[in-house]
Amino acid sequence: MSRKIGSLRVASAFISWLFMIVKHECYRLLRIRQKELPLDTVPEPPDEREQSRDRVHIAQDISIAIKNLPLIYREVIVMRDLEEMTTAEVATTLGITVEAVKSRLHRARNILKTTLNSPE
Repeated sequence: MSRKIGSLRVASAFISWLFMIVKHECYRLLRIRQKELPLDTVPEPPDEREQSRDRVHIAQDISIAIKNLPLIYREVIVMRDLEEMTTAEVATTLGITVEAVKSRLHRARNILKTTLNSPE
């Protein structure tokens, strides 16, 4: 299952979701920074190549973060968010309860959030 993580087609929904979180965080930080800058100083928007490069880096960071998850969390997040299985399908496949799937998924997403928010 973890071999599918690198496939952009399979991972696109999850990556898009996570990219939106990162994008909103960047906008939030930009708003804070603009309040601190003088009014005549306006940062230049990044060009399309730079944005594309950033997206590739974000996708790589996400892929690495998923690969580094403990197996019980990685398999749940891959099945649920990347393979788009239902919670019940994941539970049946793994032989665990729906509640266990939800719990592991919540923990996996929190680990990813913490990992991706930590400074390098």
